[in-house]
Amino acid sequence: MNVIKKGEETILSYVHKVGQIIIVSVLWLISCLPIITIGAASSAMYYTIVKVIRREYGYIHKEYLRAFKRNLKNGCIFTTIFLLWGWILYFNRMYMGQEGSSTGRYFKMIYDVLSCISLAIIVYLFPILSRFQLSKLELMKMSFHMAFRNLPITLLLVTGTIISIMAVWFFPIVMTLLIPGVWCYISSLLIEKVMKLYMVKPVDGEETWYDL
Repeated sequence: MNVIKKGEETILSYVHKVGQIIIVSVLWLISCLPIITIGAASSAMYYTIVKVIRREYGYIHKEYLRAFKRNLKNGCIFTTIFLLWGWILYFNRMYMGQEGSSTGRYFKMIYDVLSCISLAIIVYLFPILSRFQLSKLELMKMSFHMAFRNLPITLLLVTGTIISIMAVWFFPIVMTLLIPGVWCYISSLLIEKVMKLYMVKPVDGEETWYDL
C-alpha cells in the first residue's frame, strides 16, 4: 500500500509540475506579445521556473511579475539590439545566397556562424539577467565568457533551443503552450551548473533559494 501511495504521489507531483510549466508558458506568451518584451519575459520565465517550480519558493504569478518588472528595461533594450542584429544577419545572408557563387556560399557560412554565436550568447544572457545585478556591458561579457568557457553545455543549449523553435514553428497548436516552459526547465538544469561557478559563496553557512 505504501508503494502504491508513493507512486500516486509521484505521479501527482509530475502532473502538478507540468501544470505549473504550462502556466509559466502562458504567462511568457502573453508577456511576449509586444515583441520587444521577449527578453524580459524570458528572464522572468527562467527566474520563476528555477525558483518556484524547481526550488519550490514563492508563487508563480507573484514571482513572474516581480522578475518581469525588475528586468523590463534591460530586457527590452537587449531584445531590440538582438532583433536588429538578427534582421541584419538574415537579409545579408539572403542577399549573398542569391549570388550562387563560391563567395556567396562563403559569406553565407560566415553569417550562419555569427547567428550560432549570437544564439549562444542569448541562451545565457537572459538567465544571467534574472540572477545578477550588472551593467549591460558586464552582462554581455559574462554571457560571452560563459558561452565559450563551457562549449559542450553551450552546444547542447543551442541545439535544444533550435529544436524547440522548430517544434513550435511546425506544430504551433500543440507545442506553443508546452515547449517554452519545458525547454526552459530542461535548459536550467544545464545553465545552473554554469551559473554556480560565478555565484558568491554564502556567508556563515547562509543559503539562498538558488543554492539549494
